[in-house]
Amino acid sequence: MCLSPHDEGAGDMAPCPWYLSAVGFVGSSNKNAQMMVWYTIFVALSVGLAFSGVTAIYLQHLTGSTSKVGYAEGVFGVMGLVPGLVGGYFSDKFRRDSVIRCSAWVNIFGSVGLIAVLVLDHSAASVRDVLDAYLNNIGTWKFAVVCAGVSVLYAGNSIGYASTQAVLADSLTTGDRQGFMTRLRMIQNLCYGAGPLICAAIVAACHDEWTETNLMVLVIVGVFFRIPAALVSFCFNDDLCLAGESDGMADSSTAGDAEKARYRSVPIYYFVSDVLWCFGSGMTVKFFPIFFKNDPSDGVEGLGLAPTTLFVVSAAALLLVLPMSHVGLRLSTHFGRIQTDIVMWYVGISSLAGMCALGYAGHYTTRFWDRAAVLVLYLNRTAWLQATGPIQQSVMMDFVEKKTRARWASAYAITGLGWCGSAAV
Repeated sequence: MCLSPHDEGAGDMAPCPWYLSAVGFVGSSNKNAQMMVWYTIFVALSVGLAFSGVTAIYLQHLTGSTSKVGYAEGVFGVMGLVPGLVGGYFSDKFRRDSVIRCSAWVNIFGSVGLIAVLVLDHSAASVRDVLDAYLNNIGTWKFAVVCAGVSVLYAGNSIGYASTQAVLADSLTTGDRQGFMTRLRMIQNLCYGAGPLICAAIVAACHDEWTETNLMVLVIVGVFFRIPAALVSFCFNDDLCLAGESDGMADSSTAGDAEKARYRSVPIYYFVSDVLWCFGSGMTVKFFPIFFKNDPSDGVEGLGLAPTTLFVVSAAALLLVLPMSHVGLRLSTHFGRIQTDIVMWYVGISSLAGMCALGYAGHYTTRFWDRAAVLVLYLNRTAWLQATGPIQQSVMMDFVEKKTRARWASAYAITGLGWCGSAAV
């Protein structure tokens, strides 16, 4: 049974330990909300270190082929689709914390396995050479191992994603979610930004070069943070969710049938727009790091950025989301959430169009001001578009019925397929 902190018996629940308490900077005393903060911190560090571009660069370095990186991203999307939909379905049928624990075990298995194989790789040279001979059409032995390991992590994350989002929504009062989710997104992007800065420090200490060893170390460090994230996810508890205070607007007993139908249509519109957006986004976002890394002097399009420069740019883009998220929160209180969301999308897309216009004009060169213009547009595009996340998520969870929240959250698996699958296109 879900209890509010004010319900009888809620006070008997075990309090959150002081070293995990996050009341000060998230604004909620609910243990599930606090656990979500720590879960987000570890996952964001993992993404910032290994999955925001380093893995794509590593795969390209192993194969020398951007096309194979695209195919790998397509496989990752497929691996996240079915587990995500299954996890969302079972989350609304059974206890959500049980589904989250299954996800945690998959993530632990995938993380430990991938790290172990990469670390012990040099001790199995003869086996690696034999496998390379059979795998020469798709890449090297290490390419196959990384693809397999990352696929397991995508599947593990997808299994529990819908459940964690539904538990969080059920632990927050309807109407107050945007403030919490905005603060959570700011923390998330702070950690996203910290990841590339850590990468820059590691690579700078290793002669600032794109070497296989340097990239492998970054992947291992990033994957490692999935383990504490999985351990924290064991702390989510369905019994600590709120009761009626977290019901969706479509659950309201005072709303008429026509009004409820209108409420239920809102997440449908958001889902369709998200699918279309992710399909287009996957064709660009996945390849930004590779484009920034490619050197025009080698006969390919790119900016030729050094490793530390690329990581600093990535960190700056993610850190700029923090103030823009706050701007979005302020604007939405005056003009409405959906209106603010639309305006921020148009500003971000305009910056992406500007990057394309510079490319068609032949300005992807090594000249400083040309490269600076491309990077400024990239920073502006990322800041505005990423800042819309809390708005969209709060609208979605406020309008869907409480009993179907996990299923709607599992739509992330479908949009994720479009995001990764379009990279293969």
